[in-house]
Amino acid sequence: MASTPAEVLADVGGNQGRTMGVVVLDAVQAMELPEEASILDVGTGNGIVAIAIALCGYKVTTGEPEGVNWGPWQENAEKAGVADMISFQPFDAAAMPFDDGTFDAIVAGGSLHHMDDPAAALREFIRCIKPTGTICIVEPNEAGVARIIEDRGEHPPPLDLREVIDVKPHEWTVIAGETFDTYFLRSTENM
Repeated sequence: MASTPAEVLADVGGNQGRTMGVVVLDAVQAMELPEEASILDVGTGNGIVAIAIALCGYKVTTGEPEGVNWGPWQENAEKAGVADMISFQPFDAAAMPFDDGTFDAIVAGGSLHHMDDPAAALREFIRCIKPTGTICIVEPNEAGVARIIEDRGEHPPPLDLREVIDVKPHEWTVIAGETFDTYFLRSTENM
């Protein structure tokens, strides 16, 4: 029986689930969010990101476009014991149905480089984040994409988010990892 969050993530998502999940666990802890934080996970996929957020003790809303389902996220959330912490709402990241300033944190794990218009998605993230909130995006780097291609075949190239749009008055902080880089975007007006 899995006992640590990393073991739970590996149990539901294999080695890739553990790798992505642990990066997200670390990122969520680094954000130092309030206990009742409103958190959005963009790009549900197999649920690993939402599960990692829930394993940190937060309720999370997750979603992806209507009709898209990359994996058995509900089954994985049940297996991880956090299904009651996760709610799903279908939406397009480039045109999200949320009010301005809704979320304390928006997290996207490995999803932005799959989007047709990552710049539009980033503009929506900035619109939907509270002025004091944090956007956290985890994306595979060159080594990560090479590993994914080795495991699965074709894959989109890595995306350096600093080159996608001008985010002023926000500022990127990037933590380079072995296979995933973590980008934090915060407003400089509230620092």
